Amino acid sequence: MEKNNRKIVTTRKSGATLQLIVGALLTLVFGVTALTASFDNVEDGAGLVLTFYILTALSIKMIISSRQKKELNNKVESYVARLVKEPYGSIDKLAASMGTSSDAVKKDLQELIKKKYFGTAYIDEIKNRIVLFPDSDKEDYFVEENKPEQKVAYAAISCKNCGGINKVIAGGVHECDYCGSPIES
Repeated sequence: MEKNNRKIVTTRKSGATLQLIVGALLTLVFGVTALTASFDNVEDGAGLVLTFYILTALSIKMIISSRQKKELNNKVESYVARLVKEPYGSIDKLAASMGTSSDAVKKDLQELIKKKYFGTAYIDEIKNRIVLFPDSDKEDYFVEENKPEQKVAYAAISCKNCGGINKVIAGGVHECDYCGSPIES
């Protein structure tokens, strides 16, 4: 994968925590400043007070956004754990294992695909499944023919560092397509 993709995955992993910390600090600074300025007897200070209240509100919005990102990351981890075992994941089976409806799973997967959490994956509407590796010809264990009498087995491996799903040749050590960490199949 390109270096930009590695940077994006790494940023997503730590972004929610960093955003929460920065949001909390900014909320504290702007909030205290806004309250202090509210009780000062400075003439023509209303604009400054209003500015600090707006900055406090934006900082609170940053905290709320970080929580939403954390929830999204938890969803990704949940789906990855299930999809690693069955890369051509039936949406109905995913829904049953998660205790939710197929429509909810499909909506979640479409959101995660749109946000590039699953690379080039797509939803196969006909078979009602998610296809993680569209370039694979076979469904069972990603067996492809390189030579007429020789087959190579591929496996879907979840990176322990970034959680990315990688298509690798079974047996051996490889590099994660997303963050570059070593992974074993």
